[in-house]
Amino acid sequence: MKELLHEQQAVIATGGGTPCFFDNMDEMLQHGFVVYLKLSAPSLFIRLQQSHKARPLTTGKNDAQLLEYIETTLQFRETYYNKAHFTMKGESLSLPSLVEIVKEKVLEK
Repeated sequence: MKELLHEQQAVIATGGGTPCFFDNMDEMLQHGFVVYLKLSAPSLFIRLQQSHKARPLTTGKNDAQLLEYIETTLQFRETYYNKAHFTMKGESLSLPSLVEIVKEKVLEK
């Protein structure tokens, strides 16, 4: 991630835990414009259920365990996520809308 922070005009989509380790969020804030796409625990639950990607931290959990894991993890991670320059609700957000909103916010900065 730290190598990518020096790229010009790049969009870097991190994994959910990336901002929470080392000094990653501080580095991201210093070198770019950080957007937190905020999703509720139930929305994240649905996305994880529908994902075909192997996720070691959620493998083997039943629905109740998965939702509890998401809620607990999100509560911890939001301490970091909420440092973002801009937060927007991620539910029902189309990619074109996201691009336009982020462009506007970057230009305001």
